[in-house]
Amino acid sequence: MLTVGGRRLLLPAGPLARGPPLISNPKEVQTYEKALSSAASELKRLWERVSPEVRQSFYTHYTPRVYGSSSLTSPLELFERQVSRVFERMRPPLGASSQQYGVYVQQLQIARVILKAAWTRLSQLQALEEFVVSRKGGEEDRYSFQTPVLPGGGMGSAGEELLSFRDFLDLLGSRKGAVPAYPDATARRPTVPLALAQGLARALQMLEFQAEMDAKVHRAFHELLLVTGTPLPCGPLQPLEEFAKEGPLYVEPRRPFFPASFFSYLLAAFSRESSTQLISDDALSTWAYQWTYEGAAQRLAELGERMNSNFAAVAAVKVSLVSRWAVQQPHDPAATTDLTCLAFSLL
Repeated sequence: MLTVGGRRLLLPAGPLARGPPLISNPKEVQTYEKALSSAASELKRLWERVSPEVRQSFYTHYTPRVYGSSSLTSPLELFERQVSRVFERMRPPLGASSQQYGVYVQQLQIARVILKAAWTRLSQLQALEEFVVSRKGGEEDRYSFQTPVLPGGGMGSAGEELLSFRDFLDLLGSRKGAVPAYPDATARRPTVPLALAQGLARALQMLEFQAEMDAKVHRAFHELLLVTGTPLPCGPLQPLEEFAKEGPLYVEPRRPFFPASFFSYLLAAFSRESSTQLISDDALSTWAYQWTYEGAAQRLAELGERMNSNFAAVAAVKVSLVSRWAVQQPHDPAATTDLTCLAFSLL
């Protein structure tokens, strides 16, 4: 807990650079240091528990590229290195002012939230692996595509049983709003191979699972905005691809510990991009008009292309952000793996 002008605050009223100075003391500092150490320990325990495939996925898709370092650097080591850096380089000396302690406490909180987001991303990858495995081995694997995050299933033999569109909706479970508004007899006509329908249902569920996974990570980052007193932007949002263009990442005259204001816009753009990938019930209901082998196969191919192209676009934005952040601090050899770049890569 921080104090401003002698008053205790749970949530800062505004950004650190604009409001009154944050105030803390050595006793409160110990509490926040323990919280950061605990977050690091929880991340380490989860890292040691997940499968090698999940670790590889986290390294490949949610870890910044390490320029000039070994490609075998463990993501866990990158986070632990940053925790040590905060403790060793940011901690005020004995006899520091209450304002210096306040700034340090905010830095501790920012680091803790980023580690919490990393734990959330890693746990969601573990859940995704369980989701993939639970649906593996059936005939629908013949009509599967590989998720960009984790490998999918193999190939099987074609089945001959046919499925209607209404039965396809039953496979989805919660998409009753997608029932088409035309005679039931038409919607009940079985015309698509069961295996293809199951593969299509699995692809839709994978798309929804990915969006839900991203949303949980983004919600974890909201605490970072609360810690820094930074609101999410209102009004029209900048398209995500705009963040890949050249330009400064922050408006402060000096390099900030963490560019909270910029990150709030980035977080909002990532959240919107993830939500727009979902297929609405209205759009899904139109699939009934082309509920044939060719139509269902085309939908499956479109979903695969949609997931892969979106994933590639998001990855390109993150690589650009890491590169631009590092360019603005060329004398820091650890710039590409500091807390800011770790946060960028977790989105």
